[in-house]
Amino acid sequence: FIAKKQIDIQVTQQFNTLAGTIQVASPELLAFDLVSSPEHAAGINNVATVLSELIESLDKTKLAELTQYRMKLFGLQRLGWLLDYLGGDTLTQALLKKLVDKTLHWVRLSPHGPYEPIERNKKWHVIVNTHLEIDE
Repeated sequence: FIAKKQIDIQVTQQFNTLAGTIQVASPELLAFDLVSSPEHAAGINNVATVLSELIESLDKTKLAELTQYRMKLFGLQRLGWLLDYLGGDTLTQALLKKLVDKTLHWVRLSPHGPYEPIERNKKWHVIVNTHLEIDE
């Protein structure tokens, strides 16, 4: 469980509990957080598994809006690549348009994995350095 004190209210949503309501991450922010810190989610394979289940809840406009909240580009790049990999390329078109004017540096898919690339994805500037194993 990770808490962030400084996050824009626009990327959160209210959640009802027995004690009242709390602000929680929107599906789009959750997806971004997962790919930004895969070590907190049991690794990139687990992140891909969670995203495969979360993909139906994601909104392409809200994904693209993440670019205006000072989100780290490497997380947006990984998120775009993973969503494309999972068949969500219709979700990522608007996100990619928002990133076209940004300077994207090459980022490893698995941040703690080897640097040796299996593939270099030019669309997202992602160095694919692991084979994904998604639990079904």
